[in-house]
Amino acid sequence: MSAEAILQESWLLFRTHWRYLAVIAAINLVFSLIISVAVTFLGVTSLISLSANLMGGSPWLSFAIFVAFLALLASLIAPVLTGATAVAARTVLGKKQTIDYLAPYREALTKYSTLLGVTVVVGAAVIGGFILLVIPGLIALVLLTPAVYLVFAEGGSVQSALERSVALGKAHTVTISFLLLTVGLASVVGSWLLSHVPLVGDLASAYGQSLVTVFGMLVIAVFHKHATR
Repeated sequence: MSAEAILQESWLLFRTHWRYLAVIAAINLVFSLIISVAVTFLGVTSLISLSANLMGGSPWLSFAIFVAFLALLASLIAPVLTGATAVAARTVLGKKQTIDYLAPYREALTKYSTLLGVTVVVGAAVIGGFILLVIPGLIALVLLTPAVYLVFAEGGSVQSALERSVALGKAHTVTISFLLLTVGLASVVGSWLLSHVPLVGDLASAYGQSLVTVFGMLVIAVFHKHATR
């Protein structure tokens, strides 16, 4: 199985269905921005006030509570956005034409508990691996990258999705590593270039990252198709 062939097929699908995928990326970005703005401007004052009353006004503790709350909120919404992206990639892979942009989010919500479990395990394994030593984090990333897509492509429980992901990762380590490196490089370079756009650089960079994330999920979908033939 050639990583180059997977990337070429993914790019062809992306070009064919770019309007649909661009809208999904935009919806993901809007949801993320809404959560960020809501927490920043509506939640920070009450959180700081609460921590000040409980802990005698420690500014560092107030900040820690705020960060923890933001991380919790992000972890609750992230499975829906990631799951919807996986559904959109599966839809495009099936060569289906659709204008129901909310359908992926509705389907993601129906599997929210499984998505949450997979997201928590994958996040803990990758972040924990990077904190302890860089190499374990990279290994976890390669082995667990397909997990979210497998929730929709193959179904099953949290355990089955993770076990199947590890099996695919072990069988195709080099291919997945090359795909991750390529998509990651595209994200870094694209974000840097878009960040220099006059007036809207930050927003353009954020949307570029969201778009690359959608493309990355499409790459995983194409990889899964080839790996399970």
